[in-house]
Amino acid sequence: MSFGNNPRLIEDFAEYTRQQGCGDHILGRALNEYGIRFGQNGGDEKFTWGFNGVVHWKFGFRSENWCTPLLSWHKAHSRDIARYYELEKSWDFKRPLLHGDFFKRIIALDLDKRREWWDNLSSLFDITSANANSPSAPQSKYNRSLWTNAWKSVDACEAACESWNECMQWSYYDDLCRMDDKLITGSGFAPGMFQRKTRLIITSGWLFHRIKDWE
Repeated sequence: MSFGNNPRLIEDFAEYTRQQGCGDHILGRALNEYGIRFGQNGGDEKFTWGFNGVVHWKFGFRSENWCTPLLSWHKAHSRDIARYYELEKSWDFKRPLLHGDFFKRIIALDLDKRREWWDNLSSLFDITSANANSPSAPQSKYNRSLWTNAWKSVDACEAACESWNECMQWSYYDDLCRMDDKLITGSGFAPGMFQRKTRLIITSGWLFHRIKDWE
């Protein structure tokens, strides 16, 4: 695709642009129609990297995208855009900004090993008192005893995550322990929010020390 080669480029995309609300969506379609491919979904529609469809605090950082270029974020808040701008100003673009770089420069600085009143959107495995006798489990290495007892407490949930060699984060609410092999920031319930008065506390944790296995 060469600039100016298609005199009908504006007409071709004018109506589509009017119907859509997202510039990254429109640009992605234009590039795709002209055969320009980048990013990856593994051929199975399981997105790993490319034009990101979510804002950074909902994005799943994982081994497959950790060392790939960061191209965009979707529907970012103004305060997020300000932080992106400061990162770009400080970055030496002799090499691409990778997903892992972004995580370490922006996200890791804001998170603790464990945080209360916070949901990090863990979802790959769920263990509760109801399914503790036969919970779903990973194919890779884990401790079955710790796994089946993960629903009993925050500490038990964290221990189960630690026992699974691919676990990167966990969350605990009531008797529900959730674990995941991705790193997701998620969001919290600030003091004064009604959820703090109407629901039980939710606690989330991350295993940052395992990032080294991705690099």
